[in-house]
Amino acid sequence: MNSIRIIRESKNLSQKQIAERCKLSKSVCSRYESGERNPSLKAAQALAKALDCTIDDLLREPEETGL
Repeated sequence: MNSIRIIRESKNLSQKQIAERCKLSKSVCSRYESGERNPSLKAAQALAKALDCTIDDLLREPEETGL
């Protein structure tokens, strides 16, 4: 899920900002970004909304994001 970090950074957002928008802890967001944990569908929907992207964008390999 490294795409989450790439998309987040391209939008100049911090993990804390994304966590607040998704109502998740910063540590959970960090685990999603590192691939240590996979988000539930509900969390993926919240992340996509917070990052103004699609769930498909979050699931793409980093080189496929076009960023």
